Amino acid sequence: MSLIDLASLVLAPTATKEGKVYSAIPDTGDGDMTFTRGSAATRVNSEGLIEKERANFLTYSNDFSNWSQTRNTVTSNTTTAPDGTTTADKIAANSTFVSNTSRVYQTTTVSGVNTISVYAKPNEITEMFLYGLGANNGIYFDLDNGSFLSYGSGTTNIVDYNINNEGNGWYRYSITFSVTNTRYEIYLSKNENYVNNFTEGEGFFLWNAQAENGLVAQSYIPTTTTAVYEGITDDVPRVNYSGGGCPALKLEPQRSNLVTQSEYFGAYSNFGSVDTANQETSPEGVVNATLIEGDGSYTQIYTATPNITVSSAGDYTLSIFAKKGTEDYLRLFLDGFVGSSNNSAYFDLENGTTPTSGASIENYGNGWYRCYITATIDAGDLTGKLAFNVTPSTSTVFYGSAAAADGKNIYVYGAMLEAGSYSTSYLPTYGTSTTRVQDSCSKTGISELIGQTEGTLFLNLLAIESEGSEFYQASFSDGSNNETAIFGFTNTSGQLRFRLENGGVAQCQIYANSIDTSTYVKAAIAYKENDFAFYVNGVQAGTDTSGSVPSSLTQFQFANGANTSTEMYGNIKEVVFFPTRLTNDQLQELTK
Repeated sequence: MSLIDLASLVLAPTATKEGKVYSAIPDTGDGDMTFTRGSAATRVNSEGLIEKERANFLTYSNDFSNWSQTRNTVTSNTTTAPDGTTTADKIAANSTFVSNTSRVYQTTTVSGVNTISVYAKPNEITEMFLYGLGANNGIYFDLDNGSFLSYGSGTTNIVDYNINNEGNGWYRYSITFSVTNTRYEIYLSKNENYVNNFTEGEGFFLWNAQAENGLVAQSYIPTTTTAVYEGITDDVPRVNYSGGGCPALKLEPQRSNLVTQSEYFGAYSNFGSVDTANQETSPEGVVNATLIEGDGSYTQIYTATPNITVSSAGDYTLSIFAKKGTEDYLRLFLDGFVGSSNNSAYFDLENGTTPTSGASIENYGNGWYRCYITATIDAGDLTGKLAFNVTPSTSTVFYGSAAAADGKNIYVYGAMLEAGSYSTSYLPTYGTSTTRVQDSCSKTGISELIGQTEGTLFLNLLAIESEGSEFYQASFSDGSNNETAIFGFTNTSGQLRFRLENGGVAQCQIYANSIDTSTYVKAAIAYKENDFAFYVNGVQAGTDTSGSVPSSLTQFQFANGANTSTEMYGNIKEVVFFPTRLTNDQLQELTK
């Protein structure tokens, strides 16, 4: 019999749904944990890619008869769509008229950087004008051969466009805009003019429209009466696969990305540099990374966000994803913020290293690295920029001449500035600062699974180390701070603690010191009257032979009872509870 066969509760967080983390034991639902996070978030999925919340903000995305129409008739389900079903609609002029327009449109607001896409196929009409109101611009497309014809009124507010051949005469057309749109319009067109002479009944076919945030059109999300959100939405637990191996439940504190455009570098200032969007596959697996390149006007290649004003002095962590281009090196820094310290770092994108003390670099695969440094911003100047350089080495930002800098480049994605002394998971922004609310996970009403006179709690986790005076803890409790069995990370580096209280009085307190908390820790706390033990990574941290045990343990949570300021943050691979006090030999075996 294995030790797991003795367990009354096993949480290996691979099975989840919105608001729920399922237990493997018991499989009746009695051990399922409640999960909350009142915002979207990101994770690294099983393919090693960053997964976000995504949405199609259009309603009736494949029923154009429910769109508003001007001098237009929609005939539903008239021809074969790219997926082989007869679900494509025809839009056509509803009468014969001279020098007028025929269109379908939908009023919906998509803030910040946004992309409209639609599948189209020619019929009597072989041109389409796709337009965004807000950007006040659009593009004429040739439906016969799936090609770009012209911009409606120049390139104002258009970041990029794309055309994908879907076969059988179908193409998917998309336009990315740099400003908020409030309405999307699809016009019949002739000779690159949507104001034209149209004959009743002539038109073309449409299928699967989408309006979304971001620099590219991603996989289609069908909608009917409301917008539809997918991915890591509110209250969806994050099963995270970063670092490979078994997945873990990611729990993080609340953080905000103060960079208002994390992916659209066209909103940044350039000095000796130029940015070109959608030039490389990013860590999320789509072609939305930006090329930053020297333009030959200066000996430095510099790019920076607009000014950012932080609310208070203190530690702030800046990060960006980067991939080598013609150059191997990046410098990341805070520009402005006079009096700030530890505010600059160099990174080697070829070897995934940094020579700068206090900086770190994380491999995201496919040549991508996330580069971090934590700076301390002084109260004397709370306004500045997140900035970065393409550099010739890890010791200088200057090239020998402007000509030497010309054409030198790297790829970038996902800039972030957050308050705190360590980085958290990426938070995308599309025009405004975005906040990810803290994760919270707990289970009440499980007194039958918890030994009321004895028990053992095992955890396999990589926790975020405590900041300042904080403690990060997990506990069994009665819902208060009076009766608890607690495992936690203290505010002392590398120190873990097992503490048990009965009636608000400490019965046992054992510390494990000099633990490498930068890797996964396997820890077990065991309790029984006058018999307590604490093991970490196969080593006994200590025992205690005096103390009583609380008798009304009813819940488990990643915090200390009612003290939610001590939430446990990090990556949780396993939680196992045994209703008996395991032997010391079993504790050693369990935590190896």
